[in-house]
Amino acid sequence: MERAAGDVGVSGGFEAVDMGVEIMTESKMQEILYCHLYHKYFVCNYFYGSWEADLLTVTDAGYVKEFEIKLSRADFMAEFKFKLGKHHRLKKKITTISQFWFVIHGFKVSLDEIPEHAGLMEVTKGDYGYYVKIVKKAPKLCKWKICKSDKRELLRAVHARYWNLRIRNRKQAELF
Repeated sequence: MERAAGDVGVSGGFEAVDMGVEIMTESKMQEILYCHLYHKYFVCNYFYGSWEADLLTVTDAGYVKEFEIKLSRADFMAEFKFKLGKHHRLKKKITTISQFWFVIHGFKVSLDEIPEHAGLMEVTKGDYGYYVKIVKKAPKLCKWKICKSDKRELLRAVHARYWNLRIRNRKQAELF
């Protein structure tokens, strides 16, 4: 179906504008990271410990990594105003997160602005899709691996989200 330039449509769960400008969302960034990271488990917007992670992954070796997605410079700067306790714990390595990453798109951050306990990835769009570039490698914060009970809880949360989404989609389809 042809649309006029400037029409807004939904494609793959994110909003896009036909004038060649794509509106990036947190969920689109989560999808891009899913396609680029080779980890065993992925959970979006999950409370792990004392805070919510935009994306939490578990590697094949059992290490837990957190990815904090930032879509604007203002959002990046607010991270340090409103989440002081989180960054204090990460800095002091009082955590079960093995690595903490900021993932940005659409703006630049100097390496001086990245805390020593964090890494930085940048998502950019190229001719053949999206690319994820490691700008600063995240340091190892702990050697702890996920235990069976935490892994069960993580998988239970993913399972529940899957079925809730499936039921919601079926109910929406019945409306039309």
